[in-house]
Amino acid sequence: GLSGGNHPTLVLDRAQFINNLWIDVKASLANGSGVDGRAFTVLSNADNVTIEHNTVINTGHADVNTVGNPPSGFTFRNNIVHGDAASGLAPGDPTLLAAYAAPSIWKNNILIGAQGTYAELSSGRDHTGNRTDFTSYSEAGFVDLSGGDYHLLAGSWGDNRGTDGKDIGADVDAI
Repeated sequence: GLSGGNHPTLVLDRAQFINNLWIDVKASLANGSGVDGRAFTVLSNADNVTIEHNTVINTGHADVNTVGNPPSGFTFRNNIVHGDAASGLAPGDPTLLAAYAAPSIWKNNILIGAQGTYAELSSGRDHTGNRTDFTSYSEAGFVDLSGGDYHLLAGSWGDNRGTDGKDIGADVDAI
């Protein structure tokens, strides 16, 4: 949702962002707003939001703000994105995943340059299978990153590793 100052409160509910390719998401696109090339910003009170099978070439974080009421029914799986999650407090804040209302799913993502650590949590949360040790997009195993071919190489870490048996990231042939 959006809130604060003279802005009305809007709540994001039952939204799906599935199989998208975003390239060149960077801070300069924010027109000096202070946003650092974030891939997604899901604010407090959002319900039933799914972000799945996306490839995002960005410079900031995959931002999920858990200040206030955390998102419920939140799913973030099978994505390739730069950075880890930000809790509204600090990137990689270890309280982020613990703050989610159960059930939430944060699974089988490639998080380039991630600062946080992700572990399976109890109470209906599933945060397993994330790859957080790559320091650059080139390690993700794209066929030709500089040439714009965002297919994953056969045998790369994300090849057929999605929760549905497909490659992690967007199905670029279907886009």
